[in-house]
Amino acid sequence: MYLSNSPTGLTDFLRAVLAARGLSAGPLLLRPLDIGALRSPQAHKRAAREALARDLPGQFLLIGDTGENDPEIYAAFARAHPGRVAGIALRDVAGVKRVATVAALTANLGVRVVISPGAAAFESILP
Repeated sequence: MYLSNSPTGLTDFLRAVLAARGLSAGPLLLRPLDIGALRSPQAHKRAAREALARDLPGQFLLIGDTGENDPEIYAAFARAHPGRVAGIALRDVAGVKRVATVAALTANLGVRVVISPGAAAFESILP
């Protein structure tokens, strides 16, 4: 299952990207294009993550990047749902200063965190 802030209009494109990267097909939970989503783009992801945690058993692998709020949101999710996060993979798009901040933010979560400019490093946290 994939949760993204990408708009629903990118569904076909995202499915093609996932397939090209060799990732499993699965449901895409994308952001609707409405006024509420434009006012608060993170609200969709936050509400969907909480619903998934409530409704699905098992663990989650959280994948994002260092550019915006993913590290903060994922750290908060891991703290709020102990034992439910199998790992956090963050693609470094912001540079050295942000990586140091993100590393400090995620240091004591009890979850394996990989921060890398390339996605190949993420394989180390896959089950």
